[in-house]
Amino acid sequence: MNRRRVLRTALLVGSGGGLASLAGCSGGSAPSATGSPTPTASGPSTTSGGGSSGNPTVSVASASSVGAYLVGPKGMSLYMFAPDTRGAGASTCTGSCATVWPPLTTDGNPTKGPKVTAALSTFERGDGSTQVAAAGWPLYGYAGDSSAGDTNGQALDANGGRWYLLGPDGTPLKTGGNTSTGSPSG
Repeated sequence: MNRRRVLRTALLVGSGGGLASLAGCSGGSAPSATGSPTPTASGPSTTSGGGSSGNPTVSVASASSVGAYLVGPKGMSLYMFAPDTRGAGASTCTGSCATVWPPLTTDGNPTKGPKVTAALSTFERGDGSTQVAAAGWPLYGYAGDSSAGDTNGQALDANGGRWYLLGPDGTPLKTGGNTSTGSPSG
C-alpha cells in the first residue's frame, strides 16, 4: 500500500484511534486525547514512555498549603513513603499498599519539566515494572486523589509509615496537608 493510501485510510478511521495509531508508526509515543502519555496500568500516577518528546514524567505544581511539589502525568500529586530508604533503588510499598499508593512507573527514561531540579532515576520493582525515583525517593500516586491538584495523601499515616509530597528538588515536604491517621482502603 502506498504512503498516500495509508495516510488517507488512517484519517478516515477517525481522529481518535486512527491518528494515534498513525502517530505510533512514527516511532514516537502517541499522546492520548488529553496530551498525556498512555497509561500502562491502572492507577493515578502510572505512565509509559519517557524520552525527550511528549509530556514530562515529572513536573511541578503548587498549592497554598505546601508550596511547590512534584506531580506526575496529568498533574497528579506524587508522594514519597517514609519507610523507603532514599537511594536504595527499592520500594517497601508492595501488594495492597501499591494498590492504594500506585508507584509511578515508566517504560522508558523519565523526563522532567523545567522547574524540576531533583535528579530522576529508575529501578526495577519486584513485579518487573520500572519505578521512577526523584532525588533517590521512589515516587507514588495516591488513590485518594481524584484530580490534578488533590493532595489528600500529604502527611497521611498509612501502611506503616507517613507519606509526603516532594518539593521540586526532591525534599520531602513535611508541612501542611492531611493531619489524620489511618488509610481509607489499606
